Amino acid sequence: MKIMVNGKEHTLSIVGKNGVEWTEDMINAPDLYNQETEQVEMDEETFAYWAKEIEAQEKIDALVDTLTPDLETEIAAIIRDYAEDRETALAALELLSDQAENEANANQAADAVRINIKSAREAAGISQTELANRIGTTRQQIGKYETGEQDMTVARLFQIAAALGVEPDTLIK
Repeated sequence: MKIMVNGKEHTLSIVGKNGVEWTEDMINAPDLYNQETEQVEMDEETFAYWAKEIEAQEKIDALVDTLTPDLETEIAAIIRDYAEDRETALAALELLSDQAENEANANQAADAVRINIKSAREAAGISQTELANRIGTTRQQIGKYETGEQDMTVARLFQIAAALGVEPDTLIK
């Protein structure tokens, strides 16, 4: 978008989802849009403000795209609550993005453990019932561990490893 800043033409890159909205916001702002020249005009301070706002919003959009759908409500609340302060909203979204990444990594690790338990059990030629008897639980509980329906303690992981005759780190890798 071409903008006049103190009489000099500048270009403000407005891309992404909100590009049209930003342009309309500027054109609809009576203190920015000169109807005679049909140009957006502003001083350097206002230009810097808009550039910063647009950059922050584009970062927010990019982060929102990386988050899982179950965080949508939380994201909407952050953007709503901090609409006046995009930097705070951006910082909060970066924290949420990190949290979502950590949760995804934890889920991948948990998936690896359950798959490794099943693989080690099958490689040892042991049924779920036999493994359950060896560690003092039920076949159904072993099934839940292997499908990820039930989390297990570290102590239980060590019991399973011992019952399967493997090192615990074999089940974690």
